[in-house]
Amino acid sequence: MALSYRRTVNRPSYYQLRGDIQYNSPYSYEAGNPLLQNTYVDDISYTVSYSDLNLITSYKTYRNKTLFTIDQFEDKAITISCFTNVDDFKKISIASIWDPTFFEVWNPEIEVGFERQFFKIRNENVVNSYNRPYFYVSLYNIIRFPHTYSFVTQAKFWTSYNSGVSYEHKGMFVDAFIQKYFFDKAMTIKIGAENIFNTNKEKWTMKYNNVNYKKYANNDSRYINISFIYSFHNTKKYTGKGTRSSEQKRLNTL
Repeated sequence: MALSYRRTVNRPSYYQLRGDIQYNSPYSYEAGNPLLQNTYVDDISYTVSYSDLNLITSYKTYRNKTLFTIDQFEDKAITISCFTNVDDFKKISIASIWDPTFFEVWNPEIEVGFERQFFKIRNENVVNSYNRPYFYVSLYNIIRFPHTYSFVTQAKFWTSYNSGVSYEHKGMFVDAFIQKYFFDKAMTIKIGAENIFNTNKEKWTMKYNNVNYKKYANNDSRYINISFIYSFHNTKKYTGKGTRSSEQKRLNTL
């Protein structure tokens, strides 16, 4: 088991900091925010491992959390997509992963997880809460056959939940592919299919200030892909012996 704490900083991207306003339609604009601040994240995590079972828990607090929002543009009947910083944003997550191997050929990995953010926004006399939790179950399954063939399936199901100020609807997907190694694993050929049952759709709503926004994208995203990967050479990892030795000598003289 392990208990750890770390503090990280997430800096806004150039895309988020851009100063122009993009015209998408007569009723929809898009813009960046040059005034965005760095996001500081304090993370306390605890992990427990026993045999093929792992449990991971995490509690994070954010300062200047960057959120994607859709608001009203001035006093017109136009929406504007933008980014903004918020405080008092927290998140807790728990995940359990079972990763056994049977008969040296079958390796299923099952993950069950839970996340919940703690965040509220006060708009005049109304308080909007965005605390709906997120539950998910995922499977990554590998079956290895003779002659370096393997068959992989991955699937995931999740419930409706809040992400930032948006409400994400429940969904699922199932992917599968077959891969074969050649030339001592230097070359890999993979044939696969993604979103096999056409269940992974983009469905979300956002309630922010005076705007209620909905997006239901029912595009058919199923497709089949074939990929060839060849590694021309295997590079050795640099161990940094020269730098390490000089650093040790420097420390010994202090």
